[in-house]
Amino acid sequence: MKNLGTKMVVVVAMIGAVGLACMDTEAGDPTLLIQRQAISDCGGFGEAAASPAGDPETDGADDYCAAELLEWTYDAATETLELTDARALLNCCGERTMELSVVDDVYVVTETDAPVGEGGRCDCVCVFDLRLTVEGLVQGVIPVRIERFETDVAAEPSAIWNGEIDLGLDAGDAVIDGTEAGPWCHEG
Repeated sequence: MKNLGTKMVVVVAMIGAVGLACMDTEAGDPTLLIQRQAISDCGGFGEAAASPAGDPETDGADDYCAAELLEWTYDAATETLELTDARALLNCCGERTMELSVVDDVYVVTETDAPVGEGGRCDCVCVFDLRLTVEGLVQGVIPVRIERFETDVAAEPSAIWNGEIDLGLDAGDAVIDGTEAGPWCHEG
C-alpha cells in the first residue's frame, strides 16, 4: 500500500508539472493554458458511451475496437476543450503522457510512450485511452496535430493525425486509425 501512495504522489506531481504551460495565442498575447491528463489502464476507460458528435458510424461501445478515434468536447462557458484518443494500441508496459503545445500556430498534442526503467517493455500490446483537458482556449477553429512519440522506437515524435477542430461546436470526432484492433481489444 505504501508503494501505491508513492506512485499517486508522483503522478499528481507530474500532472501538476504538465498542468501549467505558457503559450501564445494567435494574437501573440501570452495566455496561461491549464492542462490535465488522464491515461487509462490497459483496456481503456471502460466508458460504453456514444461518440461526442453522435456519429452513427463511430457511435457506441460495440464499435470501440473498430477504430482509434480522436473524440473532443468543448465548453464555451469555461473555454475548456477535452480531447480523448480512444483505443490507442501501445505496448502493455510503459509510462504514457499527453500534453499540448503551440508550434507555429498549430496546436500540437504529443502522446509520449516510454519504457519503464531498463528494458521495461512487455511482449504484448494493449489498448489505452489518453485524455487531455485544456482550459483557456477561446472559441474558434484551431489547427491540430496529434503526434506519438514511442521513445524506444523512434528518435522523435511522428504525426498520427492532422486536422482542424471547430470550437464553435460542442463536440466532434475523427478517425485516427481505422485498423481493427484484433486480439488486443475486447468490447466493453
